[in-house]
Amino acid sequence: MYAIFVTLRVKEEFCTDFIEASFGDSAGSVKNEPNCYRFDILRNADEPTIFHLYEVYKDKNSHQELHLNTPHFLKWQEAVKPMIEGQGSSIVMDTIFPNDDVWENQKSFFKI
Repeated sequence: MYAIFVTLRVKEEFCTDFIEASFGDSAGSVKNEPNCYRFDILRNADEPTIFHLYEVYKDKNSHQELHLNTPHFLKWQEAVKPMIEGQGSSIVMDTIFPNDDVWENQKSFFKI
C-alpha cells in the first residue's frame, strides 16, 4: 500500500476552521474512494497549530491521479489555502503492517 504523511502549519486563528474543513476531505476519501483505506487528521500535542494527515491508498495512482482530483479534495484545498502558514511537507511510505489484505478487508467495516 501507498501511504503519505502530510504536515501543515495552520494560522492560529484558523485551527477550528481547518479541522472542520478537513472532515469533509477525510470522510469523503474513506467513504467515496474505493482505494482509500485510511485518512487520519492529527494535531500535534506540543504545537497545536501543526496538523498531520496520515493517508493510505492502494497505490500511488489512487492518491495522485484519483484522490487529488476528487470534488471533496478540491473543495478542501480551496478552503484551507488561506489558512496554511508556509509550505507544507509530505513523506511517502510503503506500508509494512498491517499487510495489504488487512487494509482491503477492513474497508468494508469502516462506516462514516
